Amino acid sequence: MGIFKGLTELIAGDGLIDLTDKAIKGLDKAIAAREKKIEEKIQSFLEANPDHCHLFASQVRNKLKETYYIYDHQKEARYLIKGELLSLKHHLHVYDASGKTELATVTEKLIAIRSPFSVDSNPKDFVIEVGGKPVGKVKTKGSFTKQKFDITFNDWTVIGDVFGKEYKVLDKNKNIIMVASKQYAYINDTYYVDITNPKDELYCVLILLALDASTTTKSDETKKAIKKKIRF
Repeated sequence: MGIFKGLTELIAGDGLIDLTDKAIKGLDKAIAAREKKIEEKIQSFLEANPDHCHLFASQVRNKLKETYYIYDHQKEARYLIKGELLSLKHHLHVYDASGKTELATVTEKLIAIRSPFSVDSNPKDFVIEVGGKPVGKVKTKGSFTKQKFDITFNDWTVIGDVFGKEYKVLDKNKNIIMVASKQYAYINDTYYVDITNPKDELYCVLILLALDASTTTKSDETKKAIKKKIRF
């Protein structure tokens, strides 16, 4: 009986190992298929408008300090964005790829005032500065259907879908300046950014930062980071 029991355990063990190997191989195939699908999506995005400027913007959400990385179509770093830890509202510093030269800032005002008749129940105003000089503001605008924003410079406006997944920046003639589409991921969400005129790149990046920051409060992001016990 002892030999039979030992043989049974050996066969059962081999069966378990075989099942585990199959599960791992199945997981590897699923991951490979997912990666392939992402690569195809990126390639399709890059080939859609070859003469446009293409960027990928991703926020690292596991840090107490807000941090964004922005890359170009060749996966080369373009900008590094760092937030202030102790600020009550979003206060983002935009640096060049080296992270040493500060180019601009995006700062959420402590108080945003709207008309008593406004449908914007949670108004937010973001001040844009380039080279230390104020350029204008990005302001949330109440709407029952789509997300809307007022931009007080360049005669641009922003329209977003109700889920905050896609934004379009338009000029006064309704020509598209930028399209930013959020691609959800397990760790860090990434925006695919298509900019019609490469000369508008920095302004578009600053607007995108304000749009993304408007979707959550600074205190909520800090609480999530603390909850995860992430070091910074």
